[in-house]
Order: sequence, then C-alpha cells, then structure tokens
Amino acid sequence: MEIIKIEGINKIEFIKKVFSISFIDKNTKNIETYIIEYRRDPLTKFWIRINIDSVKRQKDEIIFTKNKRECLFCKENVFQYTTSFINNKVFLDENSILIPNKYPFSKYHAILIPNFNEHIVSFSELKFLDFYNSFKLALEFFKENYERNKEAKYISINLNLGYFAGTSIEHLHFQLIQDEKPTNYFDIVIKESQNYFNQYRRFLIEDIALSEEKIGERFIKKGKLIWWFASFAPFKDNEVIGVVDSFNILNMAKINLDTFIKELYEFLVKYEKTFGNNFNLVIYDPVFIKEPGLKPFIRIFTRNQNDTGFMELLHLEPVITSLPEETAKKLKD
Repeated sequence: MEIIKIEGINKIEFIKKVFSISFIDKNTKNIETYIIEYRRDPLTKFWIRINIDSVKRQKDEIIFTKNKRECLFCKENVFQYTTSFINNKVFLDENSILIPNKYPFSKYHAILIPNFNEHIVSFSELKFLDFYNSFKLALEFFKENYERNKEAKYISINLNLGYFAGTSIEHLHFQLIQDEKPTNYFDIVIKESQNYFNQYRRFLIEDIALSEEKIGERFIKKGKLIWWFASFAPFKDNEVIGVVDSFNILNMAKINLDTFIKELYEFLVKYEKTFGNNFNLVIYDPVFIKEPGLKPFIRIFTRNQNDTGFMELLHLEPVITSLPEETAKKLKD
C-alpha cells in the first residue's frame, strides 16, 4: 500500500492510501489488476473509497414507470397543492412561488418553484430571472422564520433534480430547510470549523479552497464570489464544492447577492450540461449561527439508479466510481 499525503495551507492534509488487487480471469487466464484508493475528507475527516472499475460491474436494470399525471407544480395546480403557511403569508414573485411541504423534514420546510407557469424540468430551460426571483423568495422565507423563532438558525437550500436523485415530481423545485438543530453532516462541519478557527483564527472551508487552488489538480475556477473545486474525498460521484467568499448569503449587499446568484446559476447550467440532470445540491448558509469559523458553501453531486449500496447505508463509507481529478477536468473551461 502506498500512502500519499499532500499538505495544504495551515497543515490541511489531503491523504490517500492506494493499493492494488490482482485476480486471474477464469476465462481468459489473464491477470487483471484493480486500483483502490482510500481518501480522507479534509473537512469532515470521513474516509471514502474510490474504485473506478466498480462502474463496470453488471447490474440488473431497474425498470420503473412513472404515472403520467397533470403536474402538481404547474399553473393553477400549485395553489391547490396544499394549505397555506400558518401566518397565511403568500411568497410569490413573478413566476416563482413558495409553498409548504406536505411531508416536512424540518420544523420549517418549504418547496420553492422557480417557475410555475411553465413545465420546467432542467436548468437549461430555466430563465435566469426566474432563478433570481426564486432565490430572493428563499431568503425572505428564512428571515421571516428566524424573526419568529431565534432558535431556527440552521438553514439550507436543497435540490433533488431527476428521478434517480430522489424527486417525486419532475418539475424543477428546491427544498428549503430551517430547523433548531443541524443535520448530522452540518453538525460535524460546524465542530471541525470551530476547532480550526480556535487554532488558526482562519476559516477551514476557505483554507481548503485555497489549498485546492494551490494544488491545482481538482481546482475548477474562482469567480468573483465562489471558489469551485472537485471534492478530494467525494460522498457521491462528481461531487463539486463551492465556497462562498462571504460571511453569509442572506445579508449580502445587493450587488454581491446579484453576483452570487449569477455565478451559481451559470455553474449549475454547466454542471447539468456536463453530467446530466440527475443530481443533488445543497447550500449551507451559517448566517444565524453564532459559532466562529463558518462560511457558506455548496455541494453538488450526481446520482444514478444504482449509486447507493449497503456500504453507504450500513457502514457510512461511500464507494465512488469517478475520480475527482477527472470531474474537475470536465468542468474546466
């Protein structure tokens, strides 16, 4: 086994252990060698495994049918989808609308539809103005909930696009999550970021981005407000991290918010064009969290019909079939 360790800024470590396994093919009698990597995520310290040959494994194709029905998120249907918010607040901006989720994941959970007047199923069909207006609705939703409940300080914007990414309605929509406790993943990120800040008085997620820019292998681009790079130890295939060069998103000055939304929209269009429209996204904004060392960041990764196995669920250790370095290469201009 070969252990490779690259040190980034302030001793941030990118560690991978590489080993090979050889077999004799019973039919051809040839020796086949497979390379497996263990990689440790510099943010969470979780280990993942990469075996790009796993994608060659034969699997039965999942046959599914989708009941053809009138889209619940289109036109007047959206107003009949569910009851209104408790305070009867109507979140509406041009074509964008925000409605309560019938099956909530958190104390405050809403569905954000960027365009309900057209049946939109991909970012290539979504106009920038509709994306922009919908983002403003999301921020309005978070602010209003926080004003009523100061404990509801953990917020995220989520997307599951495409059948294999877990969507039940194909119309493009986001899930807004706001709660009094962080999810397990975000809780780990908060604690690791606090520890790093207490030691170095710097932001862990930002130093990871700077380290990736310095190393170059997985770095994609640096816009005016977002660093983009492929995750060194991805949790799913083609995972990309976006680090926002700001203390938060919700309270950005308008000029910066406009820039951020534009950069995010353009990258999502590019990502979908490169990898297809089965992917998940989450945006974490620490705006209401008082703990030091946090900055907003984004995670995006692709999904397919066979991407979650028992190792991920029972052992909490993802098995990845794509190299992060190749993901970055495909997304670079």
